[in-house]
Amino acid sequence: MTNEGYLGPVIQVSLNPPQGRPAVIEFPLLGYWHLYRIMSNMNPADVEEIAVFGYLVGTDGKGTERHRVRELMRALRPPQLESLEDALLDFTYEVLKDKKTSYAAAADLVSKVTQREVSADAWRKRLQRWADKTGRERLQLRGRPKTGQTNI
Repeated sequence: MTNEGYLGPVIQVSLNPPQGRPAVIEFPLLGYWHLYRIMSNMNPADVEEIAVFGYLVGTDGKGTERHRVRELMRALRPPQLESLEDALLDFTYEVLKDKKTSYAAAADLVSKVTQREVSADAWRKRLQRWADKTGRERLQLRGRPKTGQTNI
């Protein structure tokens, strides 16, 4: 189920660590974008330590699953990209490819992040040109996004 909020629609992200059990976590689209950017701009070990710290704070220091938090953070690691636009293109391509959101929601995210108005049609065209340029499969998203899991 997709819930609308000021952070955009809520999407489910499936994390499949190389070792350990998978997990599904719900994120608001804008919140997931911020996590994606933090993770792509920081040393991965530092990101894991911040996540463990947040986990320990959330469990009043009684959390026993620190290794699980590190495991899931490793599964979420995005590529390191040069520019904000490349990061937005990569991020929105992945969530659109997995049918987790719509072009309208993706364009709204881009508008919020860049503080420039971007229409769904303009972002769709920009994303298709970028997919062609980078050798990625063209997106065939039609209608409403599906609920379920995504691997990013």
